[in-house]
Amino acid sequence: MGGWLALVGVYFLGLHKGREKDNKLIAFAPSNIPFLALGTWILCIGWFGFNVMSAQSMDGINGLVAMNSLMAMVGGILVR
Repeated sequence: MGGWLALVGVYFLGLHKGREKDNKLIAFAPSNIPFLALGTWILCIGWFGFNVMSAQSMDGINGLVAMNSLMAMVGGILVR
């Protein structure tokens, strides 16, 4: 339900001002590359840590969860 409501909200809000010129979308560079890299690193470490530590109570599956999380991260990077 939340996803549908967000979609309706995005439709009504529209594009940011300055993103459209002559009915064409204008792409612009990210505003701060170091913060972009830091946020990506924090998200990666947090996701990896959450996935592995959430399976800590299961016996003998920690390594499998860690490898699965690592391969998912690598797959996302390669596909991107």
